[in-house]
Amino acid sequence: VGAVPEGSPPLPSPPQPSCTLSEHSHLQQKLAELEQQLCSLQKENEKAGQRAQALQATHLEQFQQLKEQHQIDLAGQADRAAQADKAAQADKAAQLKPASPQPELARAISQLQESLCEDPVWGA
Repeated sequence: VGAVPEGSPPLPSPPQPSCTLSEHSHLQQKLAELEQQLCSLQKENEKAGQRAQALQATHLEQFQQLKEQHQIDLAGQADRAAQADKAAQADKAAQLKPASPQPELARAISQLQESLCEDPVWGA
């Protein structure tokens, strides 16, 4: 009963393990350690990602605040420049106008002249 007929190929031998049982156990232990390290690294990576997102949000908020402050500063500078320009134009216009006495000043001068004319010492 277990005889092999002549001319048939020989039966394959059972596969031989490429490592011993102790080597296999050691490799399984090493694989478990590596899986544990991978899990720890994934958790650390997730936490680092969350910190990065928080920092990015903070930086974006700070950038927006600086941008708003810069726009306010620019508006203030433009306003001051416009006021300085108006003042310079007013000064220039005042320099170009002929000097005209103020009505109150002219009245006071006229009254003074009249009173001097009526004065016996100064008058005619």
